[in-house]
Amino acid sequence: MRKNNSCTGIICVFLAVFLLTALTAAGAGSISARAEEKAEELDEAYVYRQEDGHLKYWLDLRGDDLLLHCMFRYGDPTYHEKIYTFDITSAEASGKTILIRKITDDEGLDLSLNFAFLSVTFVNNKATMSVVRDEDTLAGGASGNLLTGSYVMDPGVPEEAARSTGTQGARKAVKELLAAENTGNSSGEDAEGLRIYTPQQLCEMAQEYYNRHYDYYPPLAEYEKLEDGRYRIHLYEVVDDGGGVSHTGTSAWYTVDDTGKGTDDLFGGEIDLTQ
Repeated sequence: MRKNNSCTGIICVFLAVFLLTALTAAGAGSISARAEEKAEELDEAYVYRQEDGHLKYWLDLRGDDLLLHCMFRYGDPTYHEKIYTFDITSAEASGKTILIRKITDDEGLDLSLNFAFLSVTFVNNKATMSVVRDEDTLAGGASGNLLTGSYVMDPGVPEEAARSTGTQGARKAVKELLAAENTGNSSGEDAEGLRIYTPQQLCEMAQEYYNRHYDYYPPLAEYEKLEDGRYRIHLYEVVDDGGGVSHTGTSAWYTVDDTGKGTDDLFGGEIDLTQ
């Protein structure tokens, strides 16, 4: 996996949030079939562990609600479980990613305003949770909060979890959400009969291209339209540095035309996002 790290300010973070929200308007035409296939392969749970192996987060799709189980510490060595509910009815999809619009805690308190951005991407049999936290809402220290960052979760139910007799409703709902977003989206053709794509489609194609070539799916993407009509695409993740500071971990910068052909701006050479 190739990455370059570059520091950003809060303005850049919110710009990324704005651009990512725009991605919900369209899907990637030629890639939609693969996205739907991935949706069919969702596991019933995904687990994120700390470097010491201790369970930190796990995403539970076994019941009717999409639940995030968090293991927090509040000033002592003991871990306490906090459960957040990701509302599926208000969520939106973009390719393999669902954008979470509403999150509540296990007491029913709406915490949505605490997060500038929150998404889950399902790819390569993993779930990547991307979080941009409103740092002004932090209380109780880093060990007791869901912080800004990208968390790659492995499939499976943790041994620590209680057994479930759930309906798999959340799993079905997520699959349907992803599948519905990826149907009916189409690109067009130019005067020469070449297939052309929307900028949102190009962003998803760039993520797919990077994943095919480097076995890593950058969870976030944004684009800028250049004066010559081409698009500059940024693939990245948000990395938490602690203390309320974060930066972007850049995977790639691509400049492409609306057919998906162009250049790799970081490492040089021509690229074709359809290959």
